[in-house]
Amino acid sequence: MAQKARQVLAACEKTPTDAMEVDYDPRNPFDVCTITFTPIYRGNRYVEDPFTGCRFQPQCEGEICPIGGLSKIGADASGLVCSPTQIRS
Repeated sequence: MAQKARQVLAACEKTPTDAMEVDYDPRNPFDVCTITFTPIYRGNRYVEDPFTGCRFQPQCEGEICPIGGLSKIGADASGLVCSPTQIRS
């Protein structure tokens, strides 16, 4: 186990960075998909979690939201309603 640790340490010291390429355009407003961590640019299709309002890429539809853990992504629901004035007509 100590030898494996030394190998990992040597590999880390050889390339001492954890930088990674991020695919986004800093001049174009966007949200970040909470599952894939990819940008969702303005005008692109997305799905939302009805409970938290988090936005996701369309391929994440139907999964349980990792933030709230209560609802399916893209489900048609009213969300969290605390007062009768919040009910959509």
